Amino acid sequence: MASIPRFDANDFYLVETDPLALREQLRDALAAVLGREVLDSDPHMVLASAFLPFMAQGQASADAAAKATLRAFAIGADLDRIADSTCVVGYLDRRPPLGAVMACILTVTVTRTEILDAEQIAVSCHAERPVEIDGENATFAGDADFLLEFAAGTQTKTLNLPIYLVSDVTGEKGNGLLWPSGNVHTPIADDEITATVTATGSSSRACTCVDISVARCGSTYNGADAESDDAFALRVAWQAKALRVPGSFEYFKLALSGLHEIASTYVAPRVDSQGRIVMAYADKAAWYAYYGSVTLDARGSAYDAFVETVRDSLLAEQRVMSYAAKEYAETYSVYYKLPSATTDIASARAKAESAWRLYVAAHSWHCGVVLSQPEMCAVLTDAGATNVRITTLAPNYKPLPADTMITDRFFGLYYDGLSTDTATATGGNGEEIVP
Repeated sequence: MASIPRFDANDFYLVETDPLALREQLRDALAAVLGREVLDSDPHMVLASAFLPFMAQGQASADAAAKATLRAFAIGADLDRIADSTCVVGYLDRRPPLGAVMACILTVTVTRTEILDAEQIAVSCHAERPVEIDGENATFAGDADFLLEFAAGTQTKTLNLPIYLVSDVTGEKGNGLLWPSGNVHTPIADDEITATVTATGSSSRACTCVDISVARCGSTYNGADAESDDAFALRVAWQAKALRVPGSFEYFKLALSGLHEIASTYVAPRVDSQGRIVMAYADKAAWYAYYGSVTLDARGSAYDAFVETVRDSLLAEQRVMSYAAKEYAETYSVYYKLPSATTDIASARAKAESAWRLYVAAHSWHCGVVLSQPEMCAVLTDAGATNVRITTLAPNYKPLPADTMITDRFFGLYYDGLSTDTATATGGNGEEIVP
């Protein structure tokens, strides 16, 4: 099998396509017919070998046709069976569930024990935060390592570093937790996040780390259930094109789809006027730092993974122009009531607001999503709410530009009490009409 390391996959074959293996099959067939050993110099073998290129070409065409047919008509469950019955390793593996991510900004003051010449300081960070996910205790935890420059004569430096914590409980249910109230888009101080930081200079010189604090960047994101049938089939279709055409649109879409800490990415289907591939990325920690006037001392693992993936995927002649995804600034203020007969108001509100939280998490920070007011209303009514209304000047149906995302600060949900509507007629005075 030919290794395809960029996609952590291996090509596979439904029929034999190796010319050397086909040649040996011809030799065995001739030996069975002639009843003797067949050498390379045997006239029968020389004649059979003349047909080998045509045979190999036909087998390769049959293999390609078989793969295309399988991919064209298979859905996720069928792809699982294909993977189980072939030599596939990685290529048709369904992606497992993922834990949600919490982007944070860690602040620490690092002091060198003595003033030295310019050097690099190795800083290692670990942070954790407990959270309850649908009644289950979860821990968001993450590590980060940085090499940071200290100029000559600099003894103390306060550093702002991005760190991404991942939940040990997987699934989409971990998204949208700790959603900030109000129009918040600056780092949020969080005393429940605990952090440890160590720093070491060159030649193992010790450094002290004090005044450690961690602020989270809004709510959690990018938790995922196990890959659905439709998503599985779509990704396999991307892989089919990506493996055939390195450097294609599907090639980069597939490579970037494996990123977890970056909130979302966009790949343009065409190059720009200078022949560069155009990409946008949404890095939640970087966005919160920018709006909070915080200067980050490092780009962080989310951005580094994005750059490394893009660089490893480029062909020799390709170049990429990348930039931060643009923000769509249109507020959606949603008000809802509960049915008048509701007795457990707290539980009913929790159900409606949980459904809304998951909707927001599935749409905010994602490049090019479609915002539909009827869909927003349906999310809440399906969860038991009533009298849902949206007070906004935003369009009723808005596909965002492909390199644009809406942040969760532009979604507001407000409880408006119990409905005064009743399911039964109240009656009244009037005129009786008779035959």
